[in-house]
Amino acid sequence: MNARAVASLVNPARLVGSLLGRGKQKQFSRQHQRYACCIVGRLEMIDKGFFMDGSVMELSLGGALFRTASTFMLDRKLDMVKLHFDKQVRRGQIMNLRPEGYGIRFLEPLSEAELNRFAKLFGLKEVDEFH
Repeated sequence: MNARAVASLVNPARLVGSLLGRGKQKQFSRQHQRYACCIVGRLEMIDKGFFMDGSVMELSLGGALFRTASTFMLDRKLDMVKLHFDKQVRRGQIMNLRPEGYGIRFLEPLSEAELNRFAKLFGLKEVDEFH
């Protein structure tokens, strides 16, 4: 008797679950690779009409992580913003807030050419960890 047959005798629910794909850890995968950087910028809260100085700490085709210069962070999740950095202005939406900064999804993604230009100017490095 093979191991699978023995496992079905011991725990038939586990065998059915494994056949249906249950019991596996769900893995979150990002749509775009993120790159670590430090680009001075400003975050504009469109509806409130004010700016926050800081820097872009991560960049991808689809968004950025913006860290404010102050230690105080406003809970502005889902607000529409403009991110100003390196002569760029990108419209986006704040998708999450964490101690590292504001996670912003761009309404119009960066192109590969733009990302390559930033890589040359700022020496982008791939970020592998998830947070």
